[in-house]
Amino acid sequence: MQVKTYNLTQGTSEWLAARGYSASDFARALNISPYGNRDGLIEQYCIGSPEPTPMQQEIFARGHIVEKLLIEWLEVELGEMFSPVMLGVDVGLAMPITASFDGINFERTLATECKTLNAAIREAMKNGADKNARLLPAHYRAQMCQQAW
Repeated sequence: MQVKTYNLTQGTSEWLAARGYSASDFARALNISPYGNRDGLIEQYCIGSPEPTPMQQEIFARGHIVEKLLIEWLEVELGEMFSPVMLGVDVGLAMPITASFDGINFERTLATECKTLNAAIREAMKNGADKNARLLPAHYRAQMCQQAW
């Protein structure tokens, strides 16, 4: 199976068109996402995504700031360069299976998925998610599992 690298800027129309079956949609496909269900995902694939609301745009913008700060911190801490990238594989479906990484090193041995702190993450951290990833909310774990292929 050949992995394709997409050198596209996240959020652009070109990136959206290339996304295919993305890791961020995997939890919806499994019906475990707080952001929508499988039926809504199928509808989105058939007729397209609605434009983000101003509140969603604000959340996305805040997330991109946090991602950038995390990447800068990781590069200093680990002494490695990280870059956002989307990878995909063609498995014979209508669209490729893809995963967009907030940051991945050039050897593709280290990757990061950044989430903005919220109540669910705060609770997982309080209970020891740094030692046990199973404490993270299931929809985050599903996304990271698809990214790990």
